[in-house]
Amino acid sequence: MEEREVVITGMGVVSSIGKDINEFNEALFNQHSGLTEVDNEFLPVMGLIKEFDYTKAKVLNNVPKELKEKVIRTIRRMPLSVQTTVIATIQAWNQAELFDIPSQEISIVTAGSNLSQGYMFENFSKYNITPMYISPLYAIQHFDTNYNGVISDILDIHGEGMTIGGASASGNSALLQGFRLIKYGLTNVCICIAPMYDFSPVELSAFSNISAFGDYRSFKNVVEACRPFDKEHKGFIPGQASACIILESKKYAEMRKKEILAEIVGGAIALDGNRLSNASEEGEFRAMKKALEVSKVDVSEIDYLNAHGTSTPSGDEVEANAIIKLLGDQKSKVWVNSTKSLTGHCLYSAGMVEAIACVCQMRNNYVHGTKNLDNPITNELLFARDTIEKQNIRYSLSNSFGFGGINTAIVLKNTN
Repeated sequence: MEEREVVITGMGVVSSIGKDINEFNEALFNQHSGLTEVDNEFLPVMGLIKEFDYTKAKVLNNVPKELKEKVIRTIRRMPLSVQTTVIATIQAWNQAELFDIPSQEISIVTAGSNLSQGYMFENFSKYNITPMYISPLYAIQHFDTNYNGVISDILDIHGEGMTIGGASASGNSALLQGFRLIKYGLTNVCICIAPMYDFSPVELSAFSNISAFGDYRSFKNVVEACRPFDKEHKGFIPGQASACIILESKKYAEMRKKEILAEIVGGAIALDGNRLSNASEEGEFRAMKKALEVSKVDVSEIDYLNAHGTSTPSGDEVEANAIIKLLGDQKSKVWVNSTKSLTGHCLYSAGMVEAIACVCQMRNNYVHGTKNLDNPITNELLFARDTIEKQNIRYSLSNSFGFGGINTAIVLKNTN
């Protein structure tokens, strides 16, 4: 079986630092933080998507009238997570110009599991008061597959469709599944979507009870609370984002004469054999090493590494040690940063948001700074503490690690 090259032809994002790719890229370059105070007893700080109105999304002015009307009609009563996911997907779809592609040629992979906890909690509260008035649509919309259904309905897609759960590694896991579908000839185009995780108070309370959240009260400004790899890191700060990446066979994209944004050359998933939340240096190292081996890329060819970098003391230390072990004598030559310092931890969508950040930096020749990295936990790595301009990046390595011992890494190639 012929193994095909897999490229990126479209990207979309709705996040706390930008509601489209241009805004997102500008925020990365200028180290603009999306963290803000929120009115929640468990979660006082968050990378929040503010003032989002899907009906006014810029991309809807650049698509056929029929598509715009269908988007507005379909998602008008759906949760914010669905609305932001649809807009991010339309952005990527529009950039890839997939309007005339046969519907059977396109597949969908959705990142995440238990995506609609907030929506479910809201309906459960209503059920406790008036069970007979629960909307019949809840029977369909509480499933993770609702995202596949909504996207396939709006865009009339008839290829394969599935959801991929991997906790905070879900974004990378979905990209790897899409990569494999294309690489081995099962589809020509794959829409990889990563919805915003819709928290409920139950999850927020549980995260708070295990002291996972960062303590913002130690800092003068809330934007200082997320501090990946800094000695003052105190825990992760959640962020909201929905993202979409269009993957395509390189030959198919070239046949369509479409711009190639970057190439995914490989990646890997490695389990720790551990059901808990503690990070494993050995597991993270194996995932990165295997990703390079699968990609046939030498560590000396990596110019930039987008770290998982959650701002948790144990997580940052374990990852830093795994990266040092991987890079060896190249550790002083590879730029390392954490996009979460700006967006917060976007959980299920984090890997895809950060893959988009990698492509933005590769295409625009810079490495964004890691906000609040004042006193690094190690001096052995080349951390980008401020934005590095005019930096050529040949290959990027992007890490995402999830609870339950799920370690992932993907390798991206600059095609400029």
